[in-house]
Amino acid sequence: MFSFGTKKAGKLEETVATDDQIIDAVAAALMFDGMNPVITRSEAVKRMPIPHIVAALTAYVMTGNALVSRVSKGKVVDKPASEGIMAMLKAYKIMVKAKRSTDLTLPRLAIAFPLAVYVIRSKIKATPRVTTTTPWELQDLCFNGYLSIAAVKPAEDFINKFSLILNAAANKTNMANKLPVVTDADALLKLAGFREIATLAMPNDPMHLLMTDLSIVKDKTIGQILESYGAKRVVATVAPAVSKPATKLNLEVAEVEEGDAAPETTE
Repeated sequence: MFSFGTKKAGKLEETVATDDQIIDAVAAALMFDGMNPVITRSEAVKRMPIPHIVAALTAYVMTGNALVSRVSKGKVVDKPASEGIMAMLKAYKIMVKAKRSTDLTLPRLAIAFPLAVYVIRSKIKATPRVTTTTPWELQDLCFNGYLSIAAVKPAEDFINKFSLILNAAANKTNMANKLPVVTDADALLKLAGFREIATLAMPNDPMHLLMTDLSIVKDKTIGQILESYGAKRVVATVAPAVSKPATKLNLEVAEVEEGDAAPETTE
C-alpha cells in the first residue's frame, strides 16, 4: 500500500493515497532537474546587463562551448581582447560545464535566448560549418528544443548532420581509448531524446511564442528582446581592436574542437 505520512496534533497519521495522488507525488519527485530556459534566463538577467549578455551570446556563436580551448591554443585573431571576454564571463560565473540546474554556461544562455542568437547569426556572415539545407541563421544546436515550431523546423537538417560530426569525433576518441563506439542511429536516437525533454518546458516559456514568428527581428533589436525579459541597459563602449580584424570570419571546422558537445537539456 502506498501512503503519505501526515503530522497532526503532534502525531504521525497515515493517509491512504488515491491513484491520482500517487501519480502526482511520484511525478513531482522525479521530475527532471536539468536546464530550465525560464530559470536560466532569469538568472542571466539578474547577473548581467544587456551589453554583456550580447557579448556572451556572440562568443557562443563564434566558438560554441570551446572558447577557453580556442583562446588557449591561440586560434583567435585578437588574443588580448579574447582573454578580456573570458575574464568577463568568469566574473559572471559562466562555466564551461554545468553542475547544477541553475549554473550558467554559454550553450545554456543560447538555449535561453534563441531569438537573440538568431539575430546575432544574421549579422555575422561566415563560412557554414556543414553542407545543409538549413538557413545560416538557424544553423545552431540551441534550436534543438524548438523544432516543433514551423519557423524553426528548417534547423533540423543542420542539427542532425552536425550531431553526427560530433559523434564521429567522439567515436575517434572512444576507439583510441578502446571504448565502445556509438552508431549514427543511436546518436540520432539520443538526440531525439534530448529534444523531447527540452520540448517539455517550451509551451510554458514566453520565448516559445516569440519563436513562432521570426519576422519579429525586423522590428526589434537584440537589446529590446533582452530588455523584455528584464535585462538592464547600461552604456557600453568598444575599444579599438589590438590587431586588424580578419577580412573574413571563418567558422568552418576541420576538426571538432574540445568543448563542443551534442545538444543536451543541461547545457
